[in-house]
Amino acid sequence: RKTKRKKSVTDSLILSFRYAKFLSDFIAFAMTNIVFFRDSSQRFSGFSVKGHSGYAAEGCDIVCAAVSSCCELILNQLCDSFGFDISAEIDPAIAAVGCDSRNAAVSEESRVIISRIIDGFYRTAADLEKQYPRFIKCSITEV
Repeated sequence: RKTKRKKSVTDSLILSFRYAKFLSDFIAFAMTNIVFFRDSSQRFSGFSVKGHSGYAAEGCDIVCAAVSSCCELILNQLCDSFGFDISAEIDPAIAAVGCDSRNAAVSEESRVIISRIIDGFYRTAADLEKQYPRFIKCSITEV
């Protein structure tokens, strides 16, 4: 006959420690990566955002909320306010957002406007990266 062993305080503490270690390891690998695309003229032409920052639980994560708000603002400005026909993708399943204006049929003046709007996002994201370096990473790729 098997008897169930009652959990001791030590057993509970060990389980709690293991769970906390698991969470800290998980959070250490969680990060939002933002890649900004810049052309040979040093103008921004798009961006890609992937991942959840891991700063806090879903719905309570201020870093993720800040990045999400920036993405919404930029896409709304480019597509709705200015009416640029740019390629934009949103995949909430993997926390990914992207936009690319390289193939858009827009004037040179419009490309300057697009670049300046995305530059604002880059500056904001770079500031966030300085404040939360474990949770957000920004980079620029020439395209």
